Amino acid sequence: MMRTEKLYETDGHLFAFRSVVTEITELGGKPAVALAQTAFFPTGGGQACDTGTLGGVSVLQTEELNGVVYHVVDEAPAFSVGDTVAGEIDAATRFARMQAHSGEHIVSGVAHNLYGVENVGFHMDGLLMTVDFDFPLTKEQIDRIEQTANEVVYADVPVTAKTFSKKEAASIDYRSKKEFAGDVRIVTVEGVDRCACCAPHVSRTGEIGLIKILSCVSHRGGVRITLICGAEAYADYCDKYRQTLRIAALTASRHSETDQAVEALIAQNKELKNEIYAQKKRLCACIAAHAPASDGNLVVFAESCDPEELCEIALLLAEKAAGAAVACSGNDDDGYTYAVYCRGAAMNRHAKAINTALNGRGGGRDELIRGSFRASRSDIETFFRTFEVERP
Repeated sequence: MMRTEKLYETDGHLFAFRSVVTEITELGGKPAVALAQTAFFPTGGGQACDTGTLGGVSVLQTEELNGVVYHVVDEAPAFSVGDTVAGEIDAATRFARMQAHSGEHIVSGVAHNLYGVENVGFHMDGLLMTVDFDFPLTKEQIDRIEQTANEVVYADVPVTAKTFSKKEAASIDYRSKKEFAGDVRIVTVEGVDRCACCAPHVSRTGEIGLIKILSCVSHRGGVRITLICGAEAYADYCDKYRQTLRIAALTASRHSETDQAVEALIAQNKELKNEIYAQKKRLCACIAAHAPASDGNLVVFAESCDPEELCEIALLLAEKAAGAAVACSGNDDDGYTYAVYCRGAAMNRHAKAINTALNGRGGGRDELIRGSFRASRSDIETFFRTFEVERP
């Protein structure tokens, strides 16, 4: 098969074209069309393929095999080999991807120029991109990379792509994650970056509009940054601004002071949690104080207590019980949550017998076990009236 002429390599803004059909075959159970030339970009370089229409049928995906770009369509086309057909690319998606990918080139170039780091991994998930650098970067360095990258956008410098022979490329200083056996297509951001890349790009940096680094985390001895560019970055800003306004309304604060308002709420919430904890401790102490002493097991039923409170009550009850201290909360219909404690006893060894007798589930370690019973209050009281704890 004749290799496909790749129009996208010289003009990323070519969204409509005409070409001769050179082959109609099948890929993955779908019709696939090859053309003499195409503006459809196949998946490659970390970027997804273009979609659109070809001769009136929808192009679902494009992929390159042995230099031939195949256009996988959703139905058998009406045209034949030798016909000239019109192709139209989803321009909005293509342009957004060009903004994103070109922005990534700038960020990687700036990071390399400023700090000598190398881009060792790149992935696009929709318009969200991750870039792996081979050396750790601080927050201050990431902020400087982002600021400098956006200054390149404002400068509106040219972005060009040219294919060089292997010999020609050997004399050019450019970034690449792999060795090339043949020709090399190099994308140049004037004065900023040269990088081997097969994808379409914007023609000037001003088209990118905005570059935003969302996060930076440690990764394999270096860092992984997540970034968005162009229309996606603008949409992200709008969404976050709406959230900020909503938070401002909920906290009765200025939208420029929402972080302070949230910090105040967190501090207030911490104080309330501490007060609730103190109140629970007092409640547990009060319940235990009103329980009678026992020369055997001591069982107390407390209303609306959570498992942690029951453990606290059981620990306090142990001072009044010669045997096991049992704290329960619940009712006969829904069952009971329990905590059983006995100082100096291996209660975990008794858990199975207790749960079996009272249709329960649970366990623990050493002196304390906890869980739930599906038994009546009367059955629980009766069981522990005769239950004997074995001590070592």
